[in-house]
Amino acid sequence: MTNAGGGGGGGNNRRKSSGNNKDRNREKDSEWQERVIQIRRVTKVVKGGKKLSFRAIVVVGNEKGQVGVGVGKAADVVGAVRKGVADGKKTLITVPLTRSNSIPQPIQGISGAAKVMTRPAAPVPV
Repeated sequence: MTNAGGGGGGGNNRRKSSGNNKDRNREKDSEWQERVIQIRRVTKVVKGGKKLSFRAIVVVGNEKGQVGVGVGKAADVVGAVRKGVADGKKTLITVPLTRSNSIPQPIQGISGAAKVMTRPAAPVPV
């Protein structure tokens, strides 16, 4: 009898992982914190009616000076947040921090009509 379907028997030379890879990914992910800034419901009019999806804006950071902003869009909120986190990790920037985890000097930014001013935290007496 021949096995025409190619299904059973030997020949599967794939390496089986012991699950250590998942543990490593969890350790890497555990140092990242994510904050959801905004969740919007987006409706697109298609031929059969309206298609509903969600857009999430997420900020990702590791509290060591790296921060990124990502946008994700999916059919459900959880998927949109997950995609936003992945997008945020791709757009990381490094922010200089002092010993007290504050920024070194005041910064002013202007974008359109918005003006943003960030100031360093008051020094902690030692």
